[in-house]
Amino acid sequence: MTNAWIINISFDDEVIGIFVHKPYNFKRTTVSIEEREKEIHNVEREIGYQFPTIIRTQQTHSNNVKVINEENIDEKIENTDGLITNLKDVALFSLIADCQGILLYDPKKNIIGNIHSGWRGTLSRISTNALNIMRQQFNSDPVDIKVYFSPSIHQCCFEVGEEVKTLFEKEFKEINLKDIIKGWECKDHDQKYFIDMVELNKRVLLDLWIKKENLLISDECTVCNSDKFHSYRKDKPHEWRNLLIIALKNISWK
Repeated sequence: MTNAWIINISFDDEVIGIFVHKPYNFKRTTVSIEEREKEIHNVEREIGYQFPTIIRTQQTHSNNVKVINEENIDEKIENTDGLITNLKDVALFSLIADCQGILLYDPKKNIIGNIHSGWRGTLSRISTNALNIMRQQFNSDPVDIKVYFSPSIHQCCFEVGEEVKTLFEKEFKEINLKDIIKGWECKDHDQKYFIDMVELNKRVLLDLWIKKENLLISDECTVCNSDKFHSYRKDKPHEWRNLLIIALKNISWK
């Protein structure tokens, strides 16, 4: 079901999750609508499924999460970095380049989510917002939810200054950040730090009762592996994007 440019996320037979990367580019401002639709058709042909409805959003590094239902499925979605739905035949799309893509799947309630979590989204706890919505609106139990972390920037490459490091220390006081934030040598008289966003998001979710065995985490850094993945930090000024997709399967797909 996969080739060199598609990573299949194995949840179960009821849901499809895929991460599509180089050489394909899904950023709207760098490819035409025709080119983008052609690439999506290539993905559909490769995996053997067609997405009758595709939900995209204007990502702004917010912590805003929107539930897609029958009433708003045709609306334009702006300033939103997380999507949740229980509708079948609806594919949730997010664009990824160094930021972390997080897929959520509750097999008991048939709920899916697609979260774009960069450092700003992580800092404002977008994953917490998404889980709270799943619990409050769909009665999901966190112990049932399966989670996937896409390839993203890892601690080896996520260098920040004192200001950003302090923001994380203030926000995540309940988490031991000793291994998550590591100091490094001074550069141009400024102390630099490396933050492990993957481990931080992992601990946030574990504190929300996600089970460790339900976490599927990619160990690939998009910057270190920029020959394979689009990377914002490595590829500037191109700023191309990978694509993360999740959808509940309709019975007609089987």
